[in-house]
Amino acid sequence: MDQELQDRLTRFEQKLDETWQIARSAKRLFVWSIIISLALVIIPLIGLAIALPSFLRTLNVDSIIGSY
Repeated sequence: MDQELQDRLTRFEQKLDETWQIARSAKRLFVWSIIISLALVIIPLIGLAIALPSFLRTLNVDSIIGSY
C-alpha cells in the first residue's frame, strides 16, 4: 500500500510540473502578445504626432480655410 501511494504521489508531482511549465509558457505568450499589440498601436501614434504638424504646414491649412 505504501509503495502504491508513493507511485501515485510521484505521478501527481510529474503532472503538476508539466502543468506548471504549460502555464508559465502561456503566461509568457500572453505577455509578449500584449507588448507587441501595444507597440503596434503606440509607435504609429507617436509617428503621427510627429508627422502631422509637418503635413499641416505643407498643406497651409490657413489659406484653405480662408478661401471659404
